[in-house]
Amino acid sequence: MVYPFSKELDDNPTIIHNQIHTYPSETGKKAMSVVAQRLNTLEDDIEERTTWVTIQFHEDRWASDSPGHTRATSSGAMRGLMILETFAYHSELARTFKAKLKSGFPAGALVLSAAAVLRALRAHTLGYESMKHACQVDTVKRKKEGNLLSTPQHTVS
Repeated sequence: MVYPFSKELDDNPTIIHNQIHTYPSETGKKAMSVVAQRLNTLEDDIEERTTWVTIQFHEDRWASDSPGHTRATSSGAMRGLMILETFAYHSELARTFKAKLKSGFPAGALVLSAAAVLRALRAHTLGYESMKHACQVDTVKRKKEGNLLSTPQHTVS
């Protein structure tokens, strides 16, 4: 993956380090909001949200422009709407930097966008509308059980 850098960063390794770690993070935040937007169009039912996320994983529906009943009948790999929205955000963010090397098709950016959407879907597997909501529900659950020191169950690896 190529990270764009602006000229003033040449002499400051701290800023370069921070930029490298922040740049993908912003793309990840966008992917989380894209998935959350889709979930917000559903009824306020955790089971329905969980089912929707599960369906996205089935035969990689989230990654296809035209998902079929099987991967073989699907078309438009890596052109799912959530990936493209995240990729568009990434492209706008990349425009703010002055890249030293101009490359053709930004395959690395597309892969980063797809990975961010996949991670966002995995984070919403339990059907909560947001990670904040998942933390709140988990905290209430652990308080009722009297087990405040246990590891939250919504953690995504």
